[in-house]
Amino acid sequence: MPRICEGGGGTLREMLLGPPLTGTRPSVDETDAVLTQHVQGIKDVMARVYGTASEATREAGNEVGEVASMAASEQGICCKRALLLFALQREPELKRHFESAEPELTKDLVERVLPFIDPAFLQHSCQAPESYVFLAVLLSELFGGERLGNWPLEALTTIEPEGC
Repeated sequence: MPRICEGGGGTLREMLLGPPLTGTRPSVDETDAVLTQHVQGIKDVMARVYGTASEATREAGNEVGEVASMAASEQGICCKRALLLFALQREPELKRHFESAEPELTKDLVERVLPFIDPAFLQHSCQAPESYVFLAVLLSELFGGERLGNWPLEALTTIEPEGC
């Protein structure tokens, strides 16, 4: 399988959180360059997997390309991180790409965190990418392994309120 981002550059954790506090801090341009490579890789994978014959696939590719071409700024970086997380949940090729290097983080995000936060993100038309990324990182890093929401618990099947 072809790599998502040829030329490497950054692990999923580093792209979402940045380097360790003891490491050197990359510039906004360096961070943006790594994220842009991966977002462009998502567009390339979409073209390979879904083709470009239909209007829907062309439009999706164009939208991903628009995010990839955003300026190297804090807002652009945030949007690229949000797109990376959103695609991670939906594209098996992207999941496999990151699982090879960071299986625990990738599995946690795909199976526990993103299914919990994606509905609210979509409900609000993806208008808060910074909050989406922050919440995903917070739930994964600080609350790893905790059950989110009420699943996988079964719903109560009694009609009467509890205690009656």
